[in-house]
Amino acid sequence: VVGHHVHPVNRLDRPTSGLVVFAKQREFVRPLQEIWHTDSIKKFYLALTRGIFKDKGEFTFDLNDFNKNPKPAITIYEPLKIFPHSTLVEVEIKTGRHHQIRRHFSRRVDHLLGDRKYGKKKYNDFYLENYGLNRLFLHSSKMIFTNPFTQNQNHIHSPLPEDLQSCLNKLNQEFSNE
Repeated sequence: VVGHHVHPVNRLDRPTSGLVVFAKQREFVRPLQEIWHTDSIKKFYLALTRGIFKDKGEFTFDLNDFNKNPKPAITIYEPLKIFPHSTLVEVEIKTGRHHQIRRHFSRRVDHLLGDRKYGKKKYNDFYLENYGLNRLFLHSSKMIFTNPFTQNQNHIHSPLPEDLQSCLNKLNQEFSNE
């Protein structure tokens, strides 16, 4: 709404697209943030990863914080579409560590495509040249949470942005005949 100051409840890493929740009134921010790392909220992302993931799985290894202290991190993934050299996955995070999804997949050696920090240049360049992927393929697509004020369950969705959808369309078109 024009003329209203809004207060962010969550954040996304700069190259990640998708859902960010804002509160219109400052007093609603803290109660919403308090549920952010609890089971009261489910956060889902869509990611395109290098490599093939045929089965659901999870990463549960610790990730270091900014002070190099290991912190528990849980990332659950489910393959949605498998291509010859990549997999579209839905990812749910149970914790919120810095670059958690990117770091978990990178340590598995199947980094997220378009990831210039944790990925491999030759694969990122290949997807840029062949599929137009010029950024990280990571999108915050869905949140389900219990509103702490009304106790109603909220479902929020964000479709893939045009550039990421275009990349998928090109992949689907190329590999639909195989």
